[in-house]
Amino acid sequence: MNSKGLISIFFGFFSFHKKLIINLLVLPILSFTTKYETYPLPSFISNSLNLIISVKTNIECFKCEYAAKMNDTIRASANNESKNYKLLSGNYLIPVKLIDCHNKLMNNDLQNLLNVSKFPHIQIKIKNLSISKNSGNLGKGSFIVIIDGINKEYVAFYKNYFKENILVIDGNLSIDLSDFNISPPSKFFGLVKVDKILDVNFGLKLKLNN
Repeated sequence: MNSKGLISIFFGFFSFHKKLIINLLVLPILSFTTKYETYPLPSFISNSLNLIISVKTNIECFKCEYAAKMNDTIRASANNESKNYKLLSGNYLIPVKLIDCHNKLMNNDLQNLLNVSKFPHIQIKIKNLSISKNSGNLGKGSFIVIIDGINKEYVAFYKNYFKENILVIDGNLSIDLSDFNISPPSKFFGLVKVDKILDVNFGLKLKLNN
């Protein structure tokens, strides 16, 4: 066999093994990356948001409430194996003046505390919420809360329930006013002091957008 034949065999052998090596490297990557659906992405439509904000003092606790209907689209991803979801978006603008503490003085105090004249809204964004197809499972996710123009990420714990194609999320998160450079007020010469932690119970209803 002449030298040209040997060279041809060598390059043929090299080309075959090169393709084999590339396939062995690429296939595991593909199998990993396709575990989560990328297209088409599932989505949900927000139906309602309910908040109960607990404002504590050293004397008593006040409950302030907010409720709203809405029709916003929330992006999600789905796990191909478990069919669970992750909510990846969701933006809620909450008018501070519509938060009702069932007491005019408390309403005014809350609005002044949150600087409503300059920042009329509290903004809450969904960053990442894992949703189980098994109703009642405890979940952990994250929200971005914006108060007085300052962003802060918080961890929330919640349970979710499916009622046909309606997803219900009930949970709790604690907001630290000092994260937003807000100093809780005191009244009556310091005898009544407001706690810096706001406990927020939230309820979300969303419809699966098939």
